[in-house]
Amino acid sequence: MNTCQSTTKIVVGIDFGTTATRVSHAAWGGREPDISQVGHVFFGPGKISIPSKLAYKDGAIRWGEAADTEYPCHVSIKHLLNGMLDQETIANTPQFAGLETLQLPADMTPQQIIGDFLRTLRGHILEQLASSYHEKGLSVEYYFTVPAAWSEDGQTRMREAITIAGYGTRVFFISEAEAAVVFLQKAMPGLLPMGHYLVCDVGGGTTNYNILTAASGM
Repeated sequence: MNTCQSTTKIVVGIDFGTTATRVSHAAWGGREPDISQVGHVFFGPGKISIPSKLAYKDGAIRWGEAADTEYPCHVSIKHLLNGMLDQETIANTPQFAGLETLQLPADMTPQQIIGDFLRTLRGHILEQLASSYHEKGLSVEYYFTVPAAWSEDGQTRMREAITIAGYGTRVFFISEAEAAVVFLQKAMPGLLPMGHYLVCDVGGGTTNYNILTAASGM
């Protein structure tokens, strides 16, 4: 349980990944979050990630492992946001057929199905935050990591999905590569000198390389 007496808000970091999703949170007590007390959102005993899967059954949403038992189980739906794959290509590609699919339900957009996943996730997050912080009425800010290579259109679609999910207006984006470098700079001062960094992000469906320049004062 968080015991920070000077907490003014809660900062939540969300990594909505191609294959799995993770969430962390920290108390903001002044100029920046207290990274010495970063907490995880759990999805079961000792489980700090949940599969980025979704299924619909009799009007109800199944997500994570619970979606595995339903047909169709929608997977890798993050790929649909940046226009990497369209539904016609998916329908004509054998590897996308089967119990797990990238095909969307009828009359649904990628933003809507991802919005359903993120809405369910938001409810789970708020339940855990309520039991982790004593203070009442604290505002919550959400920071979503996104691939550095995403286009403006991809980020716009992601923001639309977040809006559908009900996260409100206190939502911010940070590239996955930038988040990694900032964390190392804050968690291990002096470990990385100021300069250029090559960040390799080996994800569930893609691998990205990014070169970042770190300035003083990060």
